[in-house]
Amino acid sequence: MGDAAEKKNQKTVRKSDSAYDVVINRRTQELVIGFCGALGSGVSSAISVLETIFSGINYNVKIIKMSDLILRSTHLENNFADESDRITKLQDCGNKLRQHTSKDILAQLAIEELKAIRMSEHKLEPKDPLPVEERVLWIIDSIKHPAEVELFRAVYGSMFYLVGVLCPEETRIHRLVKSKEINQASAVALIERDKSEDLAYGQKLLKALQHADFFINYSDYNRPNLSSIFERFIRLLFGVNISPTKGEFAMHVAWSSSLRSACLSRQVGAAIINDAGEIIATGCNDVPSPNGGLYNSQDRCGDHRCYNTHEKCCSSDKYKKTLYTDIKKVLDDHNLGSEDSDQILSEIKRNTRIKDLIEFSRAVHAEMDAIVAASRKVSCSTKNAIMYVTTFPCHNCAKHIVASGIRSVYYIEPYEKSLAFDLHDDSISIGESEGKIAFLPFEGVAPKLYAKVFMQRGDRKIDGIVNEVNLSEVPPVSDKFVDGYAYYEVRVIDKLNKFKKDDKIVYKEDE
Repeated sequence: MGDAAEKKNQKTVRKSDSAYDVVINRRTQELVIGFCGALGSGVSSAISVLETIFSGINYNVKIIKMSDLILRSTHLENNFADESDRITKLQDCGNKLRQHTSKDILAQLAIEELKAIRMSEHKLEPKDPLPVEERVLWIIDSIKHPAEVELFRAVYGSMFYLVGVLCPEETRIHRLVKSKEINQASAVALIERDKSEDLAYGQKLLKALQHADFFINYSDYNRPNLSSIFERFIRLLFGVNISPTKGEFAMHVAWSSSLRSACLSRQVGAAIINDAGEIIATGCNDVPSPNGGLYNSQDRCGDHRCYNTHEKCCSSDKYKKTLYTDIKKVLDDHNLGSEDSDQILSEIKRNTRIKDLIEFSRAVHAEMDAIVAASRKVSCSTKNAIMYVTTFPCHNCAKHIVASGIRSVYYIEPYEKSLAFDLHDDSISIGESEGKIAFLPFEGVAPKLYAKVFMQRGDRKIDGIVNEVNLSEVPPVSDKFVDGYAYYEVRVIDKLNKFKKDDKIVYKEDE
């Protein structure tokens, strides 16, 4: 690192006799940013943009490619017939690695690579303290399984961020066909496999993507805006005061609403806003109360949600089990034999949509709760409103959203049971479409990151003038430290003992 860079980094170190500063000065400036995106979504291009911006703020950027780790670990020959063959073989090898070892094996390999590079460059021994002033960004290209996300978060905590790259499927197919010279049928097949495989150790892109901290839309029309989108994200990571967008605020409200739910299956939240970004209504999934709205722990009628009933069971699971029992009885009545009927029942459970039935749930869904909540208000309309929901609407909610007059819906988590598009393709669409309600993936700061990046940090003004932040000189808002809490206890006690030795901890009544 050059002299200028070292001088800049020295500005991030606080000097005082405070024990707090002893600890805070060990806060790392390293960042680990993982990328998650479907085939053809433009992850490589997005990484290139981010690399350029970080290099401009005094960061040393290093990229770890998961595909390289697969090639190296499996000894796969880097000699492919074409791009389709390369992707297919990498997918196969990635699956085999997960099957024979662990679902997070690629994250393990990436962490090993990261550690080896750091130790080599700094000539460190395994137990040597890390250099605090080192401004390094590690980019992980790219993550395909939620277990990988979990391991990166467990190891790196608040210094790890996941960027979700979104792109319409038709655009992704077009890119694979035109740029990668993959035929249409192969492109569609590769994208479907990449999205989600019916294997515990297979590709689970959709499940990984929903855990992103920041979502970007990299469709063709949005390509010129990518630099400004990433610049905003980076400024947020370094504590620059920026306000949330209307959509970010609404999705955070929806997510906060989801935390009210005590549903045994999942927590879902929804928020409806008008064009001005004002909240019209919120909702979550839970059991309806005779007082209107949903039960809560302070309901004067008592709390009769599933977790609090005498059976303490999910009504949906209960009645689906009854269905399976009825089917088993019919099979037995036809004298198929116990072993045959058990096998057939197992096939029915695995290969039919009975497991996906949603009508036996006692809970009102979050979208419906929000729509009904709006109806209870005087002079409140959902006509031309916008809904933000943490999970993609089921087909039952979708038809009520259509009927309510809501014009667009934004979501984070996909919902594989939903038949919304199959049943209502006449009225809803993926993306903008004239005369239809648009169901769109959410863009921007994810709700779980909201408070961290939008909360005021330090003084916004100095002598009444806006405090301009120099991104090359400040540390990121990460609260990750290079040492464990036991180490800091020792450092604080060392500081305390120095005061004791100097006889500064003295109480005199006359002082």
